[in-house]
Amino acid sequence: MGKRPYGDDIATVPIDSPYAVEAPRLVLNVIAHGSLTTHQLPRVGQLTIGRGANVDISIDDPSSSRRHAVLHVGPELSIEDAGSANGTRVSGQRLANCERRRISIGETIEIGSATLVVLATTSSPATRPRRLGARSNAGIAGEARLRVVGPGGRRREVSSHCVRA
Repeated sequence: MGKRPYGDDIATVPIDSPYAVEAPRLVLNVIAHGSLTTHQLPRVGQLTIGRGANVDISIDDPSSSRRHAVLHVGPELSIEDAGSANGTRVSGQRLANCERRRISIGETIEIGSATLVVLATTSSPATRPRRLGARSNAGIAGEARLRVVGPGGRRREVSSHCVRA
């Protein structure tokens, strides 16, 4: 039997507590040039993505257009190519110029050489309950590795050295 995320080592949290588990929130993970950036998404709205100065989610990559795509968030998730030069791909399939396509949570989006994934989370790290008796990882140096599988099964490994103070 697998380990439960909220087992006997988690204190009970009152429902009206700021630490109570809320409805899932969406985040957008952007993997570009060996780094991972996470952006919290609004419950409803649209966000422009690209390398320009006036976008909501900036990707510092010359293969992405200044205004590359628009992510539509609401009861249905969708991505729209904004007339980009290099195109937008969803699960390896290129969208037509200015095409809008429904996406699922966990489905990969490629903008230039960057890979984006929308994920659902029930709490942010700042409000997540801590395990009783847990020790801090402060001061530990380590290397983070992430394996990304692209279209056609193409694999690449992203590695970054991280140090916590």
